Amino acid sequence: MKLNIEALQKHLEKKLLPAYFIHGNEPLLSLECIDLIHQRAKALGFNECIKLDALQDDLGLQTLVELTQNYSLFGDKRRIQLTIGEKLQDDIESWLADFLNMLPKMDDSVLIVKAPKLTAAQLKKKWVEQLDGMGAIVTLWEVDREHLPRWLEQRAATKKITLAREALILLTEHVEGNLLAAAQVLEKLAVLRPGGVISQNELLPLLASDARYDVFDLTASVLEGHLDRALKILEQLRHENFEATIILWALSKELRILAELSAAARSEWSRLYQIHKIWDKRQVQYQKALARLHYPKILNLLVMAQKIDLDIKGLGSESPWYALKHLIVECCLKK
Repeated sequence: MKLNIEALQKHLEKKLLPAYFIHGNEPLLSLECIDLIHQRAKALGFNECIKLDALQDDLGLQTLVELTQNYSLFGDKRRIQLTIGEKLQDDIESWLADFLNMLPKMDDSVLIVKAPKLTAAQLKKKWVEQLDGMGAIVTLWEVDREHLPRWLEQRAATKKITLAREALILLTEHVEGNLLAAAQVLEKLAVLRPGGVISQNELLPLLASDARYDVFDLTASVLEGHLDRALKILEQLRHENFEATIILWALSKELRILAELSAAARSEWSRLYQIHKIWDKRQVQYQKALARLHYPKILNLLVMAQKIDLDIKGLGSESPWYALKHLIVECCLKK
C-alpha cells in the first residue's frame, strides 16, 4: 500500500499495519509521520519501543537476529524503528526480507523503517516490495519554493491561525525552505495570537528575535555558491561570539570531502557519498561546488584553511574573521 502524508493520519485512525516504510529528505515531515505511527501503535498496546540505526557501526546482523528470536521480557508488544541509509549491507537487507516474511504471522511487533528518499531502482528491492504488499510505504516529497506558501497556509490553518498575504510572503522568504524553522515560527504565533490573522508587522519582531543561523547553514551556502548569504551568516556568527575554530573545522571538512570527490572518478561518487553519509539533497550541493571548483583550487583552499588555523592560534598575521571571509569568497567564486 502506498500512502501520502495527508492520507497517513486517516489511515491510522482505521487500522495499524504490521510495517511502515517512511522515506524522504524532509526531516520535519519524516519525524511527524513516524510520531503518528508510534502514537497509534502505543495506543493499541505496543508499549515497548526499540530503535535501531543501520548507519551506526555497532549495529550488526547478530543484534537483528537476536531481536527476531527474543520476545519482550515483560510480554509487551513492540514498536521496532529501524533507520537505514540509501544502501544497506547485504546481510542486513537479507535479514529485513526474512523478518518481513515472519511479521504478518506475529502479533507482538510493528516495524517502522526510516530512510532518505530512495530512487525508483532502490524501491524495486525485494524487501521494499515485500513491505509494500503487507504494509504501507509513505514517500515524502520535498516542498519546493513554488509550493512553500501553500504548505505554510495549510500548516497555519492546523494551528487555527491565518497569515495575511504580506506576512505569508515574508515568512516564505525568511525560512528559505527550512520546514522545521517554519513550523517553530507557526507554533509561537499560535501561542501569541490564537485564532488571529497575523499581519506582517506582527510577524517581523518574532522573526527578528528568531533570526539565528548555525555553522551548517553556512557550509550549505558555501557549497551552493551563495556568497551574499554565506557572508551574512558569517557576520551573524561573529556577532554572536561563535568560535572561529568550529567554523574553520566545518569548512575544512567540506573541502576535504570535495577534494576526495574531485580526485575520484564520477562512478566512485556514490561510494564516497555513502562513506560520508551524504544524502540526496546534500549531494546536489557538493555537485554545485564541484562545478565551480577544480582539484588544484580545492587544494589551494585547504592550504588557506591551514593558515587560518595559525591565525586563530595567534601564530599568523591576519585577523581570523577576515581570513575566514576571504576563504568563503574564494570558495563561492568560480575560477
